[in-house]
Amino acid sequence: MLEPNIRIVLLHTALLLTAILANHTISYVLLMNENSLRMTSLHCKASATSSQKPTYT
Repeated sequence: MLEPNIRIVLLHTALLLTAILANHTISYVLLMNENSLRMTSLHCKASATSSQKPTYT
């Protein structure tokens, strides 16, 4: 059995690593959502301009 001080240090280390990992995960998800929204809006603009081009017959 570990001594209480070592257990407290390990617990705090685990909580700190979990918080850092969660923060990076949330930041990554938000960044991906922002990029996908930007790509979607660009795609919509591109498809709108391409559909308005005159058709040559």
